[in-house]
Amino acid sequence: MNITHINAGPDGETHLTTIDLTLESTGEGVTGVEFGAITAGSVRFRQFDPGRDLGWHPTPRRQFVLVMAGAVEVTTTDGTVRRFAPGDVFFADDLDSKGHRTRALDEGCSFASVPCPQR
Repeated sequence: MNITHINAGPDGETHLTTIDLTLESTGEGVTGVEFGAITAGSVRFRQFDPGRDLGWHPTPRRQFVLVMAGAVEVTTTDGTVRRFAPGDVFFADDLDSKGHRTRALDEGCSFASVPCPQR
């Protein structure tokens, strides 16, 4: 399983990279990422109306975002644009960057966000 990582580069720009969440054969961990099991204290459910544009912003907290319905488009400062649809997951981790732009597409978007511990 792959997820998208929205992260800050050393240049202060925001980038999208792919993280492979392939479980090790023993099932005791996750390879290809710097985090294993994460204890979540809360889950936030939100809905954006069609066309809602959050403009440029860094993520307010490290969080996994799980798209449940509709679609959202994320644009990074390096010019990459990616559409996320139901079933897609991304990890927003661009706290120390110029940020990203989030826009709900024509049908709007429903999602769950799961905050993660700070580094």
